[in-house]
Amino acid sequence: CVWSMPIGRWSLPGSGIIPKQFLQIREAIKRMIMDTFFEHQFLLEQLQVRVDSLLMDPERVKWLLNTIMTAPTFDKVLDAKIAEMGSRSSAAGMMLGLLGLS
Repeated sequence: CVWSMPIGRWSLPGSGIIPKQFLQIREAIKRMIMDTFFEHQFLLEQLQVRVDSLLMDPERVKWLLNTIMTAPTFDKVLDAKIAEMGSRSSAAGMMLGLLGLS
């Protein structure tokens, strides 16, 4: 397959390197994104900035929690998560059992 780029009424044939190396190029870009944006230090810095900004505005925290907790699906999701945690033989499951929530 020969790739070409039309320029007016002419076309400029390409080397075909991108189609030939598509999987390797895609993997390299994916690896670069994962290494950059999901690197431990980067995530710590980004989360710290967000947490700091939330802590500076307690009314926003109150509003966010209220919005989440009054959502129609909140009780269903919470019950499912508690059941999921309680079904495991973990410390969290044991603690929920002691509280009578399993």
